[in-house]
Amino acid sequence: MCGAEGSRQLTPKHKLHGKTPASPAGDAAFGFLASAFIFHKANSAKLLVDSRLRPAALVFWQKWFNAKLMPEAPEAPATFPPGDVSALPTRECPTPETAPILETTNEPNDMLDVHPAHHAANSWKEFFVHIATIVLGLLIAIGLEQTVEYIRHSHELSAARREIAEEKRSNIENFRRSTASFQAGGLYLKAYLATLRQAIKDTAAPLQPMYVPLDFVYSQYTAWTTAEREGAVALMPSGEQSANDRMYVGLHTLDQIEDRAYTSTAHAESLFLSGLDPDELTLEQKRQLYRDASDALVDITYALVVQRVTMHFSPEFGDEHSLDPSLGAFSKP
Repeated sequence: MCGAEGSRQLTPKHKLHGKTPASPAGDAAFGFLASAFIFHKANSAKLLVDSRLRPAALVFWQKWFNAKLMPEAPEAPATFPPGDVSALPTRECPTPETAPILETTNEPNDMLDVHPAHHAANSWKEFFVHIATIVLGLLIAIGLEQTVEYIRHSHELSAARREIAEEKRSNIENFRRSTASFQAGGLYLKAYLATLRQAIKDTAAPLQPMYVPLDFVYSQYTAWTTAEREGAVALMPSGEQSANDRMYVGLHTLDQIEDRAYTSTAHAESLFLSGLDPDELTLEQKRQLYRDASDALVDITYALVVQRVTMHFSPEFGDEHSLDPSLGAFSKP
């Protein structure tokens, strides 16, 4: 209950009657002394001569002891006298308008909310309608997903092809420049070896310092490597994959051969880097120069062969039939 009326405290029964409750221990002591006194007087007065009366007396006093040691709880009165409740604290009872509203928080639910059917299928027709609806929904979802994947793969493939095409144009320019340089270098070494042979036979024959017009640029592989790493190569048709892979493998092999030819040519030219006059060369130095220049010519010729093979598998790099079989030089039109 709420209010002052509900806050009234109950008044104990002994206060209402002005009595003080007795202690169980005091009642027990009083009963024990009283029974001992009565037994003493009865024995002395020969009142309990018959021993059959003693058990009855003991039972009587045992019941009396139990009643004193374990008193029954007092019954509460039906009504209580009115008291002064003006000084007691009061509180108002909550009403629907003043009752506090408990806030509820919507916790995020990570579970997939699957809604069951509104009612169970009552016939085979409704059952198959439900099945058809589910199958149609799955087909639509799969179709949308595959469409998105197809569009994404198309964009990736288009971007990879565009980057590979730009890189291929740059590699074709470098390839043609390297081919022309190696052709000129091969022709130069072939003529220089003829002069060097004459200088070995005749020490008075004039000899010029060797300088091979050889230059090349390494091919680029960034677009192809990126397409392989990102999976765009797997989206290409098998024929396109084979053509691009064959082209890049040929360019990589050509880079290695051209690098070796450039190194051997630089080694042959190193004899004149110190400013040595060719007329001051000894016979042994001329012979060593002849061996180094011959090795350089072999490497250049091998590089031209690889260039011819690259043209064969990738015609956009040039026409292989326009090369001179001896050194791979372009034939005159």
